Amino acid sequence: MTITAEDGETASSSKIVEVIPLEDLATRTAEDENSVSELEDTSWLMDKAMRGTTITLEFEEAALSGSSGCNSYSANYSTLAIEGSSTSISVNAMIATKKSCTQEIMAQEQGYLDSLGSADSYTIESQTLTLETGHGTLTFSESNQ
Repeated sequence: MTITAEDGETASSSKIVEVIPLEDLATRTAEDENSVSELEDTSWLMDKAMRGTTITLEFEEAALSGSSGCNSYSANYSTLAIEGSSTSISVNAMIATKKSCTQEIMAQEQGYLDSLGSADSYTIESQTLTLETGHGTLTFSESNQ
């Protein structure tokens, strides 16, 4: 999508959408519903944030938020159980604060937010959350906040 302002300035954004055939979706049962909501009320710390920064990811019912190193962000999300050990996730458009940070931190934040926005599946094993995104894999450790 490209948006053009009255003054001629443009901004673009894109998102890849994966279409899953109906026959590949797991039958939704009460047990499946429990596994789909396993993210709710969890807090995570990204494993490889830039030195001196902390990237957090917190899930509530249908909403996520956190710190991307210097700024805060939030978005809505939805999940759906699929066959196998992973669960599909879709993250809607994010809102982020606009504090001024160093170029290195801003680059880390932009990369992180772009990756998080393109997340399409996740797994939780032990105390590790792994998000598969259109830009690679994001790995988090459970936070005890």
